[in-house]
Amino acid sequence: MKDRKSILLVEDEALIAIAGKRTLEKSGYAVRVVTSGEAAVDAVASSAIPVDLILMDINLGPGMDGIEAAEIILRQREVPLVFLSAHTEPEVVTRTEKITSYGYIVKDSGETVLLASIRMAFRLFEAHRLLREHSQYLDATLQTTVDGFWVVDSLGNIVEVNEAYCRMSGYSREQLLSMHVSDLDVNDSRSVIAERLQRVRANGSELFETRHRRRNGDFVDTEISTSFLDREGGHFICFCRDIGDRKQADDTLRSHEELKSLLTSLARDMVNIPLDEVDCTIRRMLADVGRYTGFDRVFVFRNDWDQGVSVNTFEWCAPGIEPEIANLQAVPLEDIATVLEVHRRGERFVVPTVQGLPKNDPIRHLLEPQGIQSNLLLPLYQNGVYSGYVGFDAVRCPRDFAEDTVELLAIMAELIGAIQSRQAAELLLRLERQRLSEILEGTGAGSWEWNLQTGDVIINDRWAEIIGYTRKELLPVTIDASTSYLLSEDIPVFRKAIEKHLRGETDQYEAEVRIRHRDGRWVWVLDRGRVVSHSTDGDPLMIMGIRLDITSRKRAEQLLKDDARRFRSLLDGIRGVPVQSVGPDGEVLYWNTASEALYGYTEVEALGRNILDLVVPPELHDAVKANIAAAFGSGPPADATEDWLIRKDGSRVGVRTSFAVVDVPGRPRELFTIDVDVTEQRSAEEHARRLLREKETLIKEVQHRIKNIMNTMSSFLSLQANSIDDPVAVAALSDARSRFQSMAVLYDQLYRAEAHDHGSAGEYLGELVRKAIALFPGGDAVTLQVMCDDFSLDVKQLSVVGMIVNELVINAMKYAFTDVSAGAVRLISLEAHLLAGQLTVTVSDNGRGMDPEERSTGFGLTMVHALAEQLGGTLHIESERGIGSTVILVAPVADCPRYSQAIS
Repeated sequence: MKDRKSILLVEDEALIAIAGKRTLEKSGYAVRVVTSGEAAVDAVASSAIPVDLILMDINLGPGMDGIEAAEIILRQREVPLVFLSAHTEPEVVTRTEKITSYGYIVKDSGETVLLASIRMAFRLFEAHRLLREHSQYLDATLQTTVDGFWVVDSLGNIVEVNEAYCRMSGYSREQLLSMHVSDLDVNDSRSVIAERLQRVRANGSELFETRHRRRNGDFVDTEISTSFLDREGGHFICFCRDIGDRKQADDTLRSHEELKSLLTSLARDMVNIPLDEVDCTIRRMLADVGRYTGFDRVFVFRNDWDQGVSVNTFEWCAPGIEPEIANLQAVPLEDIATVLEVHRRGERFVVPTVQGLPKNDPIRHLLEPQGIQSNLLLPLYQNGVYSGYVGFDAVRCPRDFAEDTVELLAIMAELIGAIQSRQAAELLLRLERQRLSEILEGTGAGSWEWNLQTGDVIINDRWAEIIGYTRKELLPVTIDASTSYLLSEDIPVFRKAIEKHLRGETDQYEAEVRIRHRDGRWVWVLDRGRVVSHSTDGDPLMIMGIRLDITSRKRAEQLLKDDARRFRSLLDGIRGVPVQSVGPDGEVLYWNTASEALYGYTEVEALGRNILDLVVPPELHDAVKANIAAAFGSGPPADATEDWLIRKDGSRVGVRTSFAVVDVPGRPRELFTIDVDVTEQRSAEEHARRLLREKETLIKEVQHRIKNIMNTMSSFLSLQANSIDDPVAVAALSDARSRFQSMAVLYDQLYRAEAHDHGSAGEYLGELVRKAIALFPGGDAVTLQVMCDDFSLDVKQLSVVGMIVNELVINAMKYAFTDVSAGAVRLISLEAHLLAGQLTVTVSDNGRGMDPEERSTGFGLTMVHALAEQLGGTLHIESERGIGSTVILVAPVADCPRYSQAIS
């Protein structure tokens, strides 16, 4: 990969080397590992292998140590070399500083410090390179008189100067030629300058640094290179180089090294601090960094996304700087939206000068009242999630934020985020442990933790209570001691389950075993556990789990097994009752001896097959599937069914099947079917139904013949009446014909009805009246009104009522309209009602009316009275000359169907 830095890691500990290599490669570096000082020297000496930086361990086992190897390498090649060691002794660190100044990393400082130190070493190396180039440039400049140039006499007066120094000092050449060196040198007096000139005269040359004052009053750091020229009484040639940039770079590098050392120390302190000391450590970090960097205020804010505010949680202020933490407990997030936007992009928010912000900027409105002149806000992350920011205020005067300084301060923000993440995680872990403890107490579960390296086991009180002990009585607990409580035949079960889990073949360890109780009885327990930590080689280190007392459950399961065994033994023993069971898909799960006898299949042949394929004919498959689905569903159980099923030999057998769904804990549901052979019964029923159909056919044929006979008799009487001239005989034959017709109408209704012992009164009486009227000449001139409730009467009762109505209508047609004029309306009405077991039939006309003597004489009325008495009823006659007649029959009848709609 282009521009990918190459690092040589010199480390004799293999695991540390592997971990370091992975960390560096994850950060984009190309890493090569060697394990000795000699190998490191050879690797660097090989020009074919690029090395941009060396991470050198100090203790490298036998042979050359890291410091010796570093001395040899740096004599051969200029390369940044950083020592990586567990040593923190001052003498070791001092020894390394004499060799290289690119850094010293303590091995337990963490990934963040390691990577930051490497980045700083690369920057420092680059800075040294720039300084070397700058030095070469200055030499070339001096050779071309670009640097300042003096010629000074033996007294220290300037007698010659070049244009470069004029530009450097701001003086003109004429002004400088009238000045003494002490007029420009800020550090040295005339006497000190005179002493230096004497040393130069004696030694020939001298290089020193001092500070000159420019014409405008500013100071410039200069490097003076002077040599003695013994001519004309002695003169001194001086080259003056402006080294302000170099001094600043050196100061910056020194400052960065000190800040890096401070952060390394803080990071080391944070590694194992107790949870309760996190806040104090963060406050100390803010104070140390603030004092060192010279910021006036250093603080931490937490963003409360739910409340929409940012809260100042920590603050350090330099002496004389007013604290602001109390005033910044609820900064609206909308007021710092610009900051949030920048931080979400992973960038730093920098305000070089508050006065340079727009006047309407919310950030300016927030910072200005606090007297802040410059501000830096670095994003803070917890577990990779943006959660707040770390800030630095310059109050006394504006301040520049150098990139190198900002990067180091960003490391501080990472440290704070890391420690807060750890704090949050440990708090969550405490809550989870407390919740788990409460859950375990609520469920009555014992807990255990087994250290696979030592064999030690940590248990809770409930674990010991399950077998009748206190936890203290069992201490110390080891895996060998806890295994000794197991029933001997269960020990292989335990070992097999735990070994399969440790080999990674199962997600968790689970075993049901028996443990001896303190009182000597055996307790069933369910152990479940899982490996929770591994070594760097992937070997399991710790396994944690729970233990439940399942003695009651095991007893219940045994009882259920015993009940199931007895149940199936009972079914097998009942040889006259075929019983089967099937699953939701119709698979046969049970097949008793009686089923073998009924269907011809043995148990071996039936089990596992689908019941549909076994005994159910194709035309019943859908119905049987529906019954099975309904049985296993949430609806009501299916009713018993009767069907023809198929034996093994292909013959059909009539079977009545009852269903029952059985639930057994720990087993799938089963649908049990009890079959009864009803072949003979169904054959007998089929025979009876055939006889019944033949009987019904015969009855209907008899009724049809009777109806035909009546119609024949009616036709015969009609023909007879038409063949004679005697009116009395004709009337008698017509009356007889009408009576035959009444019976024919009734038989016609019975012939068409499903029930042959009852008939519809409304339908029968209405049809009877219409046919009776039609028998008479001029019947079509009579208006008929029928108002009959539709109810059913016994055939005997209905026949009698029909004869009464028939006689009354015939009498009306014969006598009621004899004196009525031809154009008059002729009306006969019939009403029949049934109420509370009492029948009321009314026949009326609007004819001439009857005389009193006519009401008690005549064959028709005599017969009507007799029929009324036969019904147990009464007959009431109302008649008035010229108005008409009304006859009312009232009689009790047996219970019969009643319909609400009347027939008109």
